Amino acid sequence: MKQYLIYAAILCLAFASSASYSQDERAATIEQRMEEARARLNLTDSQVEAMTPVLKESMAEQQRVLSSYGVDLESGTGAMQQLGRRNAMAMKKELDAVRANTLDAVSNILTDEQFDEFTRLQGERQAEMRQRLRGGR
Repeated sequence: MKQYLIYAAILCLAFASSASYSQDERAATIEQRMEEARARLNLTDSQVEAMTPVLKESMAEQQRVLSSYGVDLESGTGAMQQLGRRNAMAMKKELDAVRANTLDAVSNILTDEQFDEFTRLQGERQAEMRQRLRGGR
């Protein structure tokens, strides 16, 4: 069960994997990213347990926002070109609100040093998602 919680937490950090990945590759990527996050943040088991529902909710909300704008990260197409500037800006505003809520909740779980590293990690994941939205790999 604990490993399942760890996978759920990294899934939230990693967002969606590339559509070109097989199920096995996707699972390996999720496991690798969770280990990276756990190592970079030096998380305790209780922190992992506390963060899991927060991150699951965040991922669900982010997916809901993306879906509401017709964005499918798994499709591998340049979603931003089809979205248009106005919708892209509105989507970004909604995603930023979800991220802010997540950061607020996570700040109560992590130490200051862990939180700083978490925000760096989130920034890296956000840049990866932005790249996928633009159609790059």
